Amino acid sequence: MKSITKESLYWFLANFILLIALLYPAIENGFPLLYAESGTFISTKSDGSYAVDILNTYGLFVRHSSLSWNLWMLLFAQTLIVIVVLKSFLKFLLNDKLNPVSFGLIGFFLVFFTSIDSMCSSISPMIFEPLSLILFGLILFSKRLPKLALVVFIIFTAFNHSSMLIAIILSVCFAIYYIIKSGNNPLFKRSLLLLSISISLPILIAFGNYIKEGNFQISRNLGVQLIANFSENHMLEDFLNEKCKKQKNDLNLSLNYCENEKYRKHFSREDFMYKKSSPLYSHYPDLNWAESWEKLNQPYEELAFRMINDSKYGRKYLLGTLSSFLKQLQYVQDSKLAKQNFRKIISFKYRYNLEEYRHSAQFKRAIEYRNNELIESLLYVIFLLSFPIFLYIKRDQDPIINKFGWLIYMATILNAFLHSLIANADVKFQLPLVFLLILIGIIKLYSHLNNTYVISRKSS
Repeated sequence: MKSITKESLYWFLANFILLIALLYPAIENGFPLLYAESGTFISTKSDGSYAVDILNTYGLFVRHSSLSWNLWMLLFAQTLIVIVVLKSFLKFLLNDKLNPVSFGLIGFFLVFFTSIDSMCSSISPMIFEPLSLILFGLILFSKRLPKLALVVFIIFTAFNHSSMLIAIILSVCFAIYYIIKSGNNPLFKRSLLLLSISISLPILIAFGNYIKEGNFQISRNLGVQLIANFSENHMLEDFLNEKCKKQKNDLNLSLNYCENEKYRKHFSREDFMYKKSSPLYSHYPDLNWAESWEKLNQPYEELAFRMINDSKYGRKYLLGTLSSFLKQLQYVQDSKLAKQNFRKIISFKYRYNLEEYRHSAQFKRAIEYRNNELIESLLYVIFLLSFPIFLYIKRDQDPIINKFGWLIYMATILNAFLHSLIANADVKFQLPLVFLLILIGIIKLYSHLNNTYVISRKSS
């Protein structure tokens, strides 16, 4: 009985120390780390209303986990979830041979050499993308169907458009692989289960949009995202400069873009979407930003698809997508987090947090939020280039680790590709899966070295 109590105490200490370590970037900042879209999540209403620029599921999680009172409770909640899922993942990979010391060491390795701590410390659904992938693997590869993991997978996958698309594509790939290998393979049935869930989620979201607004669509901001991207890479201004001149300022579209000179100026993606000087806010100056997005999303979709269907600019889009994909794969070197001013939203929604927010470092200036980016980038690039070769050579060792390795590697490639379709390379798009690739790579390397050591001991 004493040994069980002692082990429980060790587990509590390991979890508690890791919790503090994962939240250290927020503690150092004096407030949770914020991105441009964090304000939308903070302002989500508890009645299920949601904004136009994001899915509302994470916003609802923010609202309820914080009890609409204190945003630190949100960070504690999401970090505890990370610890629980990570522990289940490691136990599964290591055949339950996980103790508090080894778990603590792995946790601190991730804290010191990856950005898992900055993701746990931020008001962003980024950390739930790798968690969704871990749960996908546990559901697919476990001998018995983990029903709790299935429920949690549904919730976490609904936090991100990219998680849903990755889950759908991976489900199809694994279903095809297992039906070719053996039609009666239980993993084929699991793949179909995951596929049906993954397809159901965007359909339900589209149905929710239809009930609220009469539009059966998954994304209510695709047009805005694409035009913001085209503005950032100068494609929009080139297109308008050429076409407006040729067609005498009449593109035969629902909006006259030729008359508005702002569309021919260069804006970064975030500036186009969120800055008041953006042409996005010049059409309906009396509307707030969310209402402007809703009004202009459809006209922007019309313009974006006109550009993509144009032979010249369609080629530019494809070449830009390929370039963005290659950059996105290796683009993890960025340690700056911009200054964010959400004083009005926080004073209205979270008055208790207002004073500490006003004294936080990020309220005053841009901050360094990743102190380990060089090592993380180096490890990531090494595993990105070598991991599939290593998995193939050692395919007869550690089948479960190999399966998870291929799953995570495929998801990493898919994630970069899907984001490159609608946006230029940005560190926050690829960062969520970087720590997971490094983790599975280190575990596979450790397992290989351990097996080699055991074999050499036996032979001697």
